[in-house]
Amino acid sequence: KAMGDVQQFRKEMAAALASYQQALTLYRAIGDRLGEANVQKAMGDVQQFRKEMAAALASYQQALTLYRAIGAKPSEANVLAELSRLHIDRDPTESQRLLAQALELHRSINDRYGEGIDLHNYGVMLVLYGRGAEALPYLERARAIFAELGLAEPVASTDQWITKARGDGP
Repeated sequence: KAMGDVQQFRKEMAAALASYQQALTLYRAIGDRLGEANVQKAMGDVQQFRKEMAAALASYQQALTLYRAIGAKPSEANVLAELSRLHIDRDPTESQRLLAQALELHRSINDRYGEGIDLHNYGVMLVLYGRGAEALPYLERARAIFAELGLAEPVASTDQWITKARGDGP
C-alpha cells in the first residue's frame, strides 16, 4: 500500500506542476504579474519538494524578480527566506545574506511574525542538517519574537526545536 501511495503522490505532484504551468501561461497572457509571481513561487515549492533544486532555484528567482518589480515586499521576503534555506548547505554565506535580506524586509513593513517564522524555519533547517549549535541563535531570536507577540503555540514549537538543537531530546 505505501508504494502505491508514493506513486500516487508523485503523480499528484506532476499534475500540480502541469496545472501551474497552465496557470502561468494564462497569467502571462493577461499581464497579471502578481499572479505570475505567485505561480512561480508555488512551482518552486513543488520543485523543491521533488528535490529538483535547479528548477526550484530558477522558479524562485523568477518570482523574486516579479515581486520586486511590483513592490510585493511580504512575498519578496518569503521567497528570499526560501532561497536562504535552499543555499543553507551549498553556500552558507549566500544563505545568511539572503536570510538577512528577508529579515530586513519583514522589519521594514513591521512584520514581526514573518521575521519570527523565517528565523524559526532557518533554525529548524540547520537542526535537520545536524548543525544544532549554529541553529540556536536563530531559534532563540524566533522564540523571543513569538513570546513578545504572545503566540503560545509557536513558542512551544520553537522550544521543542531548541531542545533538539541542544541535543537534549529526540
